[in-house]
Amino acid sequence: KYLGVSYNTYKKYAKMYGIFEAQRNQNGVLRRGYKYSERTNIEDILEGRHPEYKNLPLLQHRCIRWGYLKNECYNCGIDESRITDQKKPLKLDHLDGNITNHLLQNLRLLCYNCYFLMVG
Repeated sequence: KYLGVSYNTYKKYAKMYGIFEAQRNQNGVLRRGYKYSERTNIEDILEGRHPEYKNLPLLQHRCIRWGYLKNECYNCGIDESRITDQKKPLKLDHLDGNITNHLLQNLRLLCYNCYFLMVG
């Protein structure tokens, strides 16, 4: 309110600079937020049992976190992070072009340049 920005904007930049403090309740205990539970098992998705799975950014994040995909471009090998948020600009690509085929052999990560040149 005092800064003239929304709470989410303040929170993003405060976390980036390490000055954000989580809210505590009256007893001084950290409040717990809702944490997304991974309802669909990653192994089931990668074995093709859930072709209706549509959340591709979450699938990409889970594949990297669980070590199924390396966090680099599979075409040019770029491994650099952005300065602002330390994330790597990669897109999940399906080799056969079918976005419902989530088999591990059909998935790869591409940087934006390679994705544009190869996929369009």
